[in-house]
Amino acid sequence: MPCGSGKKYKNCHALQESIQERHLGRNVLLVCGVFTAICLVAFLVIEATYFFPGDLLMYVKCARTVNADHRSDYVAYLAGQLSPRFMSYFAIAYLLKEPIASIILAGIGLVALLKSHSIPVAAKLFLLVPPAALFVPVTLLADDIGIRYIMPVLPFVYLLAGLGLATLVNAARKVRWAPYAAAVLCGWLVLAAVGVYPDHLSYFNEAACLLDKPGEIGLDGGTRCGPAWLDDSNVEWAED
Repeated sequence: MPCGSGKKYKNCHALQESIQERHLGRNVLLVCGVFTAICLVAFLVIEATYFFPGDLLMYVKCARTVNADHRSDYVAYLAGQLSPRFMSYFAIAYLLKEPIASIILAGIGLVALLKSHSIPVAAKLFLLVPPAALFVPVTLLADDIGIRYIMPVLPFVYLLAGLGLATLVNAARKVRWAPYAAAVLCGWLVLAAVGVYPDHLSYFNEAACLLDKPGEIGLDGGTRCGPAWLDDSNVEWAED
């Protein structure tokens, strides 16, 4: 043992713990300082966006009016049903409005992430904790009127999809069909984007038509069946 034994060990061990505690305290202070700096920069950007108004709380006051025109008795629509809130709304919206190829790649990436021993724990937490921390409050609190409320979650899902694509490509030595599957999924994504152009806002994947009207599936996926599942900004937002 580098610290020896007995009293010498106790003194050395206590010294090492003291050093670790000091390093931890410095790191906490550093993180707090960086976070404060980020908040300051964000505040200055917001103020500049509002052309430096005299009222420093104008942004906060405007944010409070975002939902001021929402009706308290509004009922959401999901698959022919009306209700003030659906706990599964945003999960179903994701499964219907994201291309199936993207969902498959994200699923493969999630499995690869959980099984990987080479990806650092911090990286795993980065890919899993933020989207969960964003998705759960939206499910519990946001209005059930559009997939746009989970847009901050999607970049993390796309990172998982990228990991899934890389996993398929790198599995070529063990699984011969893996690269071909990767190519098919990428081609499927391109076809979905081209097929629904220029009406990407109203896109629904093939699953929207699969159960009741499979004949309606086209190059734009299941967009023709979308209004049977969701309404509001999932279908159109007066963009024309």
